[in-house]
Amino acid sequence: MHAPLAVAVFGTPVVAVMVLAPAQVLHLVGPGFEIAATALVILGVGQLVYCLLPCQEIVLAMAGHGGVLRWLTLAQTVVCGALCVLLIPPFGMIGAAIATAVFAAQLAIGASLMVRRLMPQAF
Repeated sequence: MHAPLAVAVFGTPVVAVMVLAPAQVLHLVGPGFEIAATALVILGVGQLVYCLLPCQEIVLAMAGHGGVLRWLTLAQTVVCGALCVLLIPPFGMIGAAIATAVFAAQLAIGASLMVRRLMPQAF
């Protein structure tokens, strides 16, 4: 399984830059975007989880476990929708970033757990 290692090796440094220097990254977009630095850090944490546990949903789909993947995606969508409704009104951009980070991390974690459970020989 070289793809997950490649995603981790090449994705983690990009995420590290986003998390360690968010204002500078956002300034590349344009002046005034630095206000979203905290949101970018939160989004970076969600992407870091996804970088460290990549491609597991593809493994489920290719191994004939599309039904499991469907349920994981449905759960992910429901949780994201609920978090958006609960977090965006009181917290705005930060609430949206939290919901999106959880959305990214939830599928990676759920798919990894299901791959370990359904296909232990893959590890």
